[in-house]
Formats: sequence, C-alpha cells, structure tokens
Amino acid sequence: MLYVNYPEHDRSNNWVPWDFAYNMLQTCEQDAILFTQGDNDTFPLWYMQDVEGVRRDVRIVNLSLVNTSWYILQMKNTPAYKEAKAVPMNMPDSFIEKIQPIMWNPRNMDIPVSKEAIQYYREQKGIELDPEIIKNEKLTFFLPHTMEFGSTKALRVQDIAVLDIILANEWKRPIYFGATCSPDAKIGLDDYMWFKGLSWKLEPRKVSDTNYGIDPVQLETNLMNEPSDFSKTPQNGYKFRELANPDVHFDENTRRIITNYRAAFRGLASYYANIDPQKSLQVLDRMESLMPAEKIPYEWQYAWQMAVFYESLGRTDRAKKFAAEVETACLSLIEAGQINMGSYYNPYRALLDIYEITKEHDKLLNILRRLESNYPSDPTIKEKIRSVERMKAESSAPVPEKEK
Repeated sequence: MLYVNYPEHDRSNNWVPWDFAYNMLQTCEQDAILFTQGDNDTFPLWYMQDVEGVRRDVRIVNLSLVNTSWYILQMKNTPAYKEAKAVPMNMPDSFIEKIQPIMWNPRNMDIPVSKEAIQYYREQKGIELDPEIIKNEKLTFFLPHTMEFGSTKALRVQDIAVLDIILANEWKRPIYFGATCSPDAKIGLDDYMWFKGLSWKLEPRKVSDTNYGIDPVQLETNLMNEPSDFSKTPQNGYKFRELANPDVHFDENTRRIITNYRAAFRGLASYYANIDPQKSLQVLDRMESLMPAEKIPYEWQYAWQMAVFYESLGRTDRAKKFAAEVETACLSLIEAGQINMGSYYNPYRALLDIYEITKEHDKLLNILRRLESNYPSDPTIKEKIRSVERMKAESSAPVPEKEK
C-alpha cells in the first residue's frame, strides 16, 4: 500500500499551500482586514502568521467563524499579535453575545465617504473618485438578502458583521475579500471591488465596463515579477514554486487553489487584450510556463474560454489545441446525457464555438442539426444552419485562376 500510493501522498516540493498563503497576505496593504471563507484559504494563512511571522499586521476574518458570537468578540477585542490591530466594530458586546440572523428587506444602503477619505485617495493613491461620491460623500449599493425561509428573507450573521466592520472602519484601513470567497460574501458591493491578484479590495470608486475592476499596476507587479526572497513585511510579487514540476502530485483541492492564479492571469490578459494584444499574449505565456496545461489540466469550461480567448488574439494554433480537449469532453457529456441547456456552460454551446474556430463545417452542421431536432421551431438554429451551409459551399468552391 505504501509503495503504490506513495506518489499521491508525497508532499516533497509541493509549495502550493505555503506560497498561496504568502501571496494572499502580500496582496494586502499594511494593517489590512482580509476576509477569508474556508479552511484552505484560512489555515495556511494562520500558519504563515503564527509560525513564519509573515504579515502579522493583516487581520484575517474568517467568514465561516464570524457567524459565531465568540469569534466576533475575539475579532473586536483581542488583537492576534502585537503588530496587529483589533477589527473595528460598532456593535456593542452585549449585542454580539446574542447576535443572530435578522429579517431583511433587500434595499439600497449607504456607506459614508468622508472628505478625509476622498483626500487620501486623491493625494496618496492618485485616484480621482466618482463625482457623485465626492458630491454626496457616500457610496450607495444594493444589499440583497442572503437567507430565505419560505417568504421570509434574512441576513446571515456574517453579513451583519461584514457591514458593521466596513461602516466602523470609515476607510481608515484597507479591506480585502479573498478571491476564494463566494460572490454572496461581498454583500452586494461587487461594483466597488478592485481585483489585486488573490484578493479584491473594497474602494470608494465604481468599477466600469472598460476596466473590469482590474488594478493593472498591482496585478502586473504581483504576477509578472517574482521576488528572489521572502519578506515578513509588505512586498509585491508572487512566488510560484514547482508548479510545473512533473514529479509533484497535486490533488483536486490543490488544483482548485491553482485556478485562482489562472483567473488572475486571465484577468490581466483580458485587460490588455484591446489595449496591447502582444502584452496580453505575454501574460498568457507566463501563465502557461508557470502552470502548464500538461501538468495541471483545465476543466473543459476553462479550456473552452482559453480557446475563444486565443482565437480573439489571433493565435489560432493555440486555440485549436484547447479546442481538441473541449471537443472530447463535450461529446462525452452529450453522449452521456449530462446536459443542462439552461446553463451558459453547456456542451452544445462550447462545440459550436470551437467548430467555428477550427472551421470544421461538417461537425458544426452535425451539432446544429442535433439542436434542431430538439428545438424544431427555433428560427435562429435554422438560420445558423443555412449560414454554415453557405460558408461550407464557399470554402469548398474551386478558386478561379488569376487572369494573366
């Protein structure tokens, strides 16, 4: 048993937990408050702080534990280290001791943005905030319910605590949500979340459709420049040790953690796609060199995205490589009947995309006719079939000789 199973249990040169924890902490500015959610994005960070002494100024708030009164009291009243500050809160201890979910009617909420905060972002960060926020000295967001019991809507304790911390903080300390946090953890503040790498930072400026909430300067510094040393104090630059080593085994949880890196690289590449396509390709090249697909395979949904992305950047050769993987996976799902046609990520949609990339008209027509048999009255499918038939005819027509 030891001999056969040893490769899967050998942790030699597997630095993913160590580096991921280090990188997430180093995403944060001095004295930050960092919201995490589960075991794999919390315990390694606690190890880094407790044992290695890295970034003890960052106060980690675990969103699973913050549903308990004892943990909230600990966050509020007991700094974890002498280098750390307690988490700011307005809730009195007597309220926290009896805290429980509350009924909630989803509505707009305001977070004050003081003149001091506006001045800080303008002068210290070089960021001009939205005119509306400057004028009203507040930002407004929609706070949805996060629990539902029949017709009763409610907020979880963790949401009450997160909102209280944000209001009590008054923009005095940076607040981050780990990239591993679920979307509902951000209590509706997505429009004010800026992507820094392995965390989203809450800032009093709204994300636009053109920047995707990407902070290209910090993101590029973190992803494209790996420091030679480690630092216990704030330092930009991520470590990516041994991710491409073929002798290191990564289990499912580890591979899932690594997808956070890929999401960061994809975000930066997407930012540069319309500005500087060559820079975008450089970002993708670095990602592939650090965590190659041969070592860490993509799930078909992400392989599909990569195929489409590479095609948009003019790299059809790489797009076709990913397309082949998508085709195999999607045809297997269709044959097994594992299809959710209501989902964006359904295999039919993926196959239509990749067959257009590879210009395999017969395969494309085959998929469209399968769809037509399931949805015979859908006019868009019929029109698409006619369009592909025209393209097929044009591509197979003989090319006339040039007139001499």
